[in-house]
Amino acid sequence: MKLRNILIPLYLLLSIHLIAAIELPSKISQLEEYKNLIQSQNDAPVSGDYGIPSSDTLFSPYEISSEQSDTVKKYFGYDYFTNRNSIEIWDNLPASRDYILGPGDELIINIWGDTQVNSNHMIDRQGKLFLDKVGLVSLSGQTLGNAKEILINRLSNIYSTLSGKNPTSSLDVSLGELKSLNISIVGEAEYPGLHKVHPFSTLTTCLFQMGGVKESGTLRDIKVYRNNKLFRTFDFYTFFSDSNYSQDIHLKDGDVISIPNRVSTVEIQGSINRPAYYEMSNNESINNLVNYAGGLTSNASGTVVVDRMSIKDKIQYLQPGEWDSFTIKNGDLITVFERPLLLRSVAIYGQVKLPGEYPFSEKMSVLELLSIAGGIDDPTFLESMYLKKVQVVRRSYSEEYPKVILVDLEKAIEGIPEHNIELENLDVIIVNQNPNYESPQRVDITGEVNIPGVYTVQENGETLSDILRRAGGFTSKAFEDGIQMYRDSSQVVLQEYDIVVMDGDSLHVPQHPGIVTVKGEVYKPGLIQFKKGKSLGHYIESAGGFSIFADNDRIAVFYANGDVKIKKWYSNPKIKEGTTIVVYSRENIDPINWTEFAKNMSSIIASFATVIILINNK
Repeated sequence: MKLRNILIPLYLLLSIHLIAAIELPSKISQLEEYKNLIQSQNDAPVSGDYGIPSSDTLFSPYEISSEQSDTVKKYFGYDYFTNRNSIEIWDNLPASRDYILGPGDELIINIWGDTQVNSNHMIDRQGKLFLDKVGLVSLSGQTLGNAKEILINRLSNIYSTLSGKNPTSSLDVSLGELKSLNISIVGEAEYPGLHKVHPFSTLTTCLFQMGGVKESGTLRDIKVYRNNKLFRTFDFYTFFSDSNYSQDIHLKDGDVISIPNRVSTVEIQGSINRPAYYEMSNNESINNLVNYAGGLTSNASGTVVVDRMSIKDKIQYLQPGEWDSFTIKNGDLITVFERPLLLRSVAIYGQVKLPGEYPFSEKMSVLELLSIAGGIDDPTFLESMYLKKVQVVRRSYSEEYPKVILVDLEKAIEGIPEHNIELENLDVIIVNQNPNYESPQRVDITGEVNIPGVYTVQENGETLSDILRRAGGFTSKAFEDGIQMYRDSSQVVLQEYDIVVMDGDSLHVPQHPGIVTVKGEVYKPGLIQFKKGKSLGHYIESAGGFSIFADNDRIAVFYANGDVKIKKWYSNPKIKEGTTIVVYSRENIDPINWTEFAKNMSSIIASFATVIILINNK
């Protein structure tokens, strides 16, 4: 008896252990899903941003929040040398008369008239060229204009038609192949060293060809040395902003371009056309900086703040009249603030043609704003407005809720000034719709009725039967059991025709289809001829019968009027004309993992045998 009392609970315990072993994998999977869901909820950001900063911002530098913030960190002027896809210096440009000749230049000499001569000559390294019957002629260092005079003087000894008071021949000198200029670039250039450049090069085109200036180099004081002496200084800022092109000199062979380090960095941000870092010279003012930065934007207030980033220097607010007298220092941060928007507006909403906000003007009246918003000048549209009680909502700084002033627009239109009140800033006008002037409610009916079309709802509570009567009733082809009624894109299951119609309802009366549709898990889904009185099984057998995947107990019958019936174990739905029969497939059941089952059974049997041995030993 005692052994029995022990074995029965032990058997129950082992059975529970076996069931748990079988279901454990699925339970673990569910627990993992719950764990992931909880983790995702914990990691989700907490909603509700109340505008309170997450940290103390008093010791953080102020920032300008605008679309310009991405360009603030750019150094001004250096992209002049890099904003191009290729470098093209054209050789077919005409040489000026002051072009200086040198070794490597090719001269083309043309004589026409009584004497005809055409010859090409290269200036050698000694700066000379050789002419038949004339000899060597030194032209290095001469301008193109001077070279012509020298050649006429020398060749007139050979060709007499070039000389005299009335020469009968003419001479012209032009350039063929051109020499390259050897220019040295030192300092903060992208590619310092000795470079060959086009002979027509100026200082800017030379730097352009050679890759430009590093951001560590100055753009304000570039030096050109000629014959070991300072010849010219160049300021790119005045070149860009003041159109001072005279400083862009033509280079000569052997010139040296020196680019020192930049001497200062000043940042300007905010409502400025070119926010960037700028290099400012000594004694330059905010006016100079604003000019270099392209001026203020249209929404700038004119107030600037100067932050010297130094404990000794205070932040200063300056107005435009103080800009010229304020000298900028290295490291200054200048911020140009936007002009604050003035809240000067009124609004009108409701039954008007152009609802929305409008600029407020002093002494603007209710009728003036209504005329701007459209409606009162249109007699037809005016009838759709409820004129007796137009609301003017007026805010008050001393009260919690706004004041509502009722205006009779009919009297205002008649000219009674008490109802055409003057508006105040931030007033809101609300014009309601005339409840008797709403758009008519419509019902659309198509198909087998005598007068299909659109019908207006004439009275409250009008039913589908009333609409069908007004449509002339059904035709002889109408399939009355299959009437389809739709409301808000959803089909209404019709039981009777006493349903109340609403605006937007649509009704379709089809013809007799004469078929039954069978879908789903049958061997031949498709259309079956309808035969009155035939059962559900008849139509399934006509479609080839159930497939091997069919669930014989999961069958739905959809009627033409939208009604749905489900097959019960004790009864089958009646099949009507136009019915659709759907046979669903069996639900998939995961197969048992027999290996895991055998492992769990072995463990249970071993535990059970151990218990038996222990009991017998006692």
